[in-house]
Amino acid sequence: MKKEKLTILIACLLVVCLTISLCACHKNGNDEKAKRQQAANDVGAAFTTGVNSSWEWNMSDEAAANVQNPGDYVMTRSWTGLICSVLENSALQTGKITALANALSSNDGKTLLSDFASNAELLIPLLKQVGFTPNDVANLTYDLLCALVSDGAKTLSDMRDRLVSVREEMRKDLTTTDSALKNVADAIVSTDVAIQNFAPTEQEKQDMLSAFEQAKQPMSMLVSFAYNMSINTITDDLYLKLFDGSGALGSISESELQTLVNSLLSNVTSLSNSLDEQSVAKLNVALGLVIDKFDSNAISSSVYAQIVKYAKYAYMVVDVIPSVCDVVIAGGDVLANESFLEDFIAVAKSSATLESKTSTVNKAILAARAVDGILSGDSFTKEQLVAVIEKMGAQGVEEYQKATPIFALDLALNFSSLIESIEGDDAGKWNVSHKDVMDEDTLATVASTVLFFNKGFDTFKETYQKYTKGEATTSQLAMQASICGFDSFLSEGQSNNYNVNTQTEQWYNYYVTTGLEAVNRKIAACMVKVENDLKAFVEDYYAENSDMKAAIKQLAAMNISDSNLTDEEIDGTYMPIFKRSCMLGFTLLFAF
Repeated sequence: MKKEKLTILIACLLVVCLTISLCACHKNGNDEKAKRQQAANDVGAAFTTGVNSSWEWNMSDEAAANVQNPGDYVMTRSWTGLICSVLENSALQTGKITALANALSSNDGKTLLSDFASNAELLIPLLKQVGFTPNDVANLTYDLLCALVSDGAKTLSDMRDRLVSVREEMRKDLTTTDSALKNVADAIVSTDVAIQNFAPTEQEKQDMLSAFEQAKQPMSMLVSFAYNMSINTITDDLYLKLFDGSGALGSISESELQTLVNSLLSNVTSLSNSLDEQSVAKLNVALGLVIDKFDSNAISSSVYAQIVKYAKYAYMVVDVIPSVCDVVIAGGDVLANESFLEDFIAVAKSSATLESKTSTVNKAILAARAVDGILSGDSFTKEQLVAVIEKMGAQGVEEYQKATPIFALDLALNFSSLIESIEGDDAGKWNVSHKDVMDEDTLATVASTVLFFNKGFDTFKETYQKYTKGEATTSQLAMQASICGFDSFLSEGQSNNYNVNTQTEQWYNYYVTTGLEAVNRKIAACMVKVENDLKAFVEDYYAENSDMKAAIKQLAAMNISDSNLTDEEIDGTYMPIFKRSCMLGFTLLFAF
């Protein structure tokens, strides 16, 4: 009987202990959830007040009606709410979310938020300060993209409802200014355009999320690589030297730079090994969907706008990233060479005191050494170089964005003949180096695409979004269309017959549909000639007694200048070598 009582007592005690433990776990769980929610809200509050010090995180419609630019406030608050929800439900440690809130409240954070588009580069040091790992950044980027697909349409719909509600509160107040009402009206128009541009069906959502899931690993590798090389592989001491604002690598030592170069080569090797053809194909699909759905500049979130911007850069080059990695790896012996690093530091230190032309000559000498190191050895063969060109050409026939890398390379190599035609008797002509495989019309298309259309098309869309908000005129819109050169891409019999002043929306839509299709068709038709032109340059380099190779080697053997060169020295000594080496185009991108 005693044993039975003792057993019952022990059982009761166990039940009590388990109950207390479960209650404690439940309480701790609730406490942790509350902490994460508060930390996420703190990020939202820091973000909101950082954009405008008169704004607050949680404001009633009545209070919002009285702030500066109430329409902008509602849009910022809506998008920030979505981002904070992602933070709260992410795998990030609660402490890092709190640290992010503190960082956004700092002076650097306020500078970043005051003009996110212009100061986006400050985000990297900010995340470094918080302690974000490459894995944190990769996971968060993925979560933000998924949230945009899953909840973006609802965010926009709720945003519009609140804008209307705030406007009603404003109309009740006789002191409301016309400018404040216009700000809300513009925000409503902007939101309407965004809703119209992004209204995916449930099936479309699932297709996008499925594509993201398929590409999650290579996407994470790409984001991690970019962040890792920006910040995480650099020691804190070296980091401060790189980002202390005192000048380009002002106090960096050779051994520290050696560590950085070795880190670069290691990370490039890792990225190259992880991105096979299947991974690249998955990335192409995912990044293409992001651009198709969100590259209209209608999404009014500055954070998401930057994500889409970086997605476009990645999409432009993703097919050839493994090949680019091979090139960097092949140049490893040169990049890590003691004399190269010594001269690199000298050029970096002198860039703040020398004139830009002299600095550019020095950079061109370093570039020539890298090119000579990559191409003159056995690490990267002629056959590999041709294979890269063919891969770039294959991706380029898809659309103008994919064509940009190979077009830019071809334009740079042709620059010597172009500059000679500008200076000589054939001024105004698009002279080409290899007339047997290339023609002037094709090179003109290449130049138009690289120099005008690629950037111009983005500006064209941005100008239209400004027009819908009353911030741009039809004249400005027409000027941007002219800069893009749409009419030069349209075939005979095609023209935009809509009136830009009276049929603005139809006029705009014609160019972003029919006009863009014409651009892509003409670019695809150019690709064979461009590819063959680049292969001709490769033959020039590898030819017996190649003048191009000799000029590159001559340039690579030159000494770095520690004092300013005269115009006579640059024009008489260096420019002829630049032209013969076909590196003039790359050099002109810097300063000339």
